[in-house]
Amino acid sequence: MSYQSVDALQNALANTVFARTHAPKKAAGRALGTLVELITFYMIRDWALEQDLAIERGLPEYGNPGITHNVEFTLHASEKIADIPLPVDGRTVTPNVIRRALSHVDFGVATYPTGRWLLKGDTVRHACNFADGLSSFWNAYLLPSEEYLVMRLDKRPYAMFECKRVGVEQGQKKGPQTIEKAKQGAYVARTVSGLQRVARRNGSVAAIVEEADGSLTTHEDYYRFLQDAIDNGDAKALENVVVTVGVVSNHGNWFTAEDHNKEMRVLAQSYDWLLFLTDAALAEFIETVLQGDDARFQAARDAFTASHAGTGGSTTFTKVTIDFRADQELTAYFAETRPWERWFNVITPKQPIEALRTDLHKLSALKGGDQ
Repeated sequence: MSYQSVDALQNALANTVFARTHAPKKAAGRALGTLVELITFYMIRDWALEQDLAIERGLPEYGNPGITHNVEFTLHASEKIADIPLPVDGRTVTPNVIRRALSHVDFGVATYPTGRWLLKGDTVRHACNFADGLSSFWNAYLLPSEEYLVMRLDKRPYAMFECKRVGVEQGQKKGPQTIEKAKQGAYVARTVSGLQRVARRNGSVAAIVEEADGSLTTHEDYYRFLQDAIDNGDAKALENVVVTVGVVSNHGNWFTAEDHNKEMRVLAQSYDWLLFLTDAALAEFIETVLQGDDARFQAARDAFTASHAGTGGSTTFTKVTIDFRADQELTAYFAETRPWERWFNVITPKQPIEALRTDLHKLSALKGGDQ
């Protein structure tokens, strides 16, 4: 890694790509946060779970649906509705276009969000939500072929991903917002699932679950209960469970190789899975894809600069909307490299990241996902 830390990398970006912005280092920090989200999205795509994916959808608290939290990604049981050819012009796919192609589908009592095109000019929207029903919603996904996929998804997710990155202002040893960001993530992770943690005096964690009849069942070992339920395909035990996945990245205060600081401990005891995107991973992505003159990533570099460098361009390099060619370049890059085991340290549980992919596929199949 050419850069000694992510802080050094952020400074380098602030002095180059973001030099024209009002607050270069802050702009560079926001862009690094976007990159963490993008990398997480392409991991979900590479794991063949995109057909279950919703992005920034309000996730209700368990037993308190009036409070929702917009997490980065949720995974839902899904049912395939149709593969639809792109229109002749190939560059305009609005909700109305999608619904006209699905004239045979009964959406029931549904609402139709506006302004959520799947493809507009050279920009694609990931996980385009174009209709919402009482217990389901419908998303469209652009396929590598000249088609797009329409899926019906259950509103209750079976898993969620939330990305956290906290910066430290230059010249300070500690960002005062750091622990608060950790607490925010921990709060969401602890409130969206019917599977609740009970800390014990010896440091272990028990579980308590509300059954379908309203009774409460306790389990001595939280992690063993969850893993056994997934491995055994116990749909009843998992009915109210949302597996929570946190993705964090470093800015000098989240994590060190020798010890987990307070922020990391708060997060590790709240998420079912906590993944740490290493400094080397971010540097490798930026140096390989966003810097230099490799022709394979020209569209990605152009979209990144236009979206984040204060040049007046549109947001065409985010987890939600991205330049069509940049999307193809990044998909090909991650399909070829598949760097997930190298790039992520699993903080909790003590399992390889491949075990998470396996668990999510088991949950998708169990919940009715269309694999």
